[in-house]
Amino acid sequence: MIKYFIKKAVKLSLISTASIFLLSLSAEAKKTIAVLPFEVLSEDPEYKQFGIGTMDTLSVALTSIPEFTMIDRGRMTNTIKEQAFQQSGLADLSQSVKLGKILGAEILVTGTIQSFDKKFRVTASFIDVQTGKIVQASKVTGENIFDLQDQLADQIILLENVKLSSQQRQEISKITKATTNNLAFDNYTNGKTEYYKLLNVALTGENMPETQQLELFNKAIEYFDKAIEADSNYFLAIASKGETQGLLSKFLKFSETNKDLKKSEEYLKKAEENVEAAYKISNNSGSMYK
Repeated sequence: MIKYFIKKAVKLSLISTASIFLLSLSAEAKKTIAVLPFEVLSEDPEYKQFGIGTMDTLSVALTSIPEFTMIDRGRMTNTIKEQAFQQSGLADLSQSVKLGKILGAEILVTGTIQSFDKKFRVTASFIDVQTGKIVQASKVTGENIFDLQDQLADQIILLENVKLSSQQRQEISKITKATTNNLAFDNYTNGKTEYYKLLNVALTGENMPETQQLELFNKAIEYFDKAIEADSNYFLAIASKGETQGLLSKFLKFSETNKDLKKSEEYLKKAEENVEAAYKISNNSGSMYK
C-alpha cells in the first residue's frame, strides 16, 4: 500500500527540480559521472552537511552539460543502502570503485572537506572506474565553499576536455553559487536529505509507516523554509519546496489512512506557486535553467 501511493506520487508528480532548471540534452552523453558524498573532516556542526551538499551541487550543475550523464543522488542513496555500503567506507578507493561499477559510472569524484582558520580546503580525486586508478587529484583552498565548488566543477569539465561557451560557464556558476549563505545551504541540504528518504521508500519498497512519511514531508518543507528565510532568492530551495509539496499532494490523494483531497489540492496549488516563484527568480538572474 505504502509503496503504491509513493510510486504513484513519484510518477504523477508534475514538479521536478531537474525539469525546472536543467537543460534538455541536445547531444548523446559521453561520460557517466558519479559524485560521491565528500567526507567532512570537521567537528563543527555548521559544516556537517557540506559533504552531501557539495555532491548535490556538483551533480545538479553538471547535469546541464550534454556530454555528461550524472548519477542522481536518489539512485546513489538507494544503491548505497541496498548494497550495505557504509558512508565512511567510501573513502576507501576499492569500495568507491565497487560502488561506481554497480552504478554504471565511468568517472567517480570523491573527496574531503577541511576547515581551518575560517578557510576551507577541498581535496578531490577523479577516478577511472574501469581501471580503478586515480587519473587526477586536486586541492583547492579558500574562504568560500561555494567558490571551491565552482572550481571543482571547472576541473571536472577540463578533465573531460569539454568546451563550453562563456554563457554555459556562467550558468553553471549560477547553480554552484545559487546561494552564498552557509545557513541556507545547510538547511537546503538537510531538506534534500529528508526528501530523498521518501524517494528511497519508493525505490527500495521499505515498509515505512505513513505517519513517519508525513513527518519526513513536514521536516523537508521546514528545512526548505529555513533555507528560504536565510536567502529569499535561493531558487533551488524554493523549487525543492515546490517539488516536495507536489509529492505531498499526491501522497494525500492516494493514501488510505491519511487521504485528504482538500489538503491535496491546497498543496498542489502551493507547489505551483513555488515553482512559479523559482522560475521568476531564475529568469531575473538570467539563468538558462528555465
